[in-house]
Amino acid sequence: MTDRFISIGVRDAEVTADIGMLAHEIGRPQLLRISGTLRIRMPEADRIDSTFDYKRMVDAAKALGTHRIALIETFGRLLAEACLEDPKIEAVEILIEKPNALPSGTAFARVALDRTGANADALSAGGLA
Repeated sequence: MTDRFISIGVRDAEVTADIGMLAHEIGRPQLLRISGTLRIRMPEADRIDSTFDYKRMVDAAKALGTHRIALIETFGRLLAEACLEDPKIEAVEILIEKPNALPSGTAFARVALDRTGANADALSAGGLA
């Protein structure tokens, strides 16, 4: 039987983080909006332990928010790597938005990694790009 995959994820989870490079940002927590798509093998059973609990992605983002990180690019990479620690995940795409960084518009970084740790193209099923 061929491997079957499914995409699961989170959209627009809000996290407060000590993030930024500019003097006025350092030590002043800022809002980040987190969205992520995870590619996993199709669960074999209708139980939470057969899949990835996407609440874990939000919890990992909250934990990262307690550490001083300068770039949203770094925040996204670290969150993607944390998700890939679970062997059920084949690929992950994370979108980090920093809605208050600009007077108009939203700054963002998109990180896509696969199981090999290499950058991956946008996920074919439900990517965030």
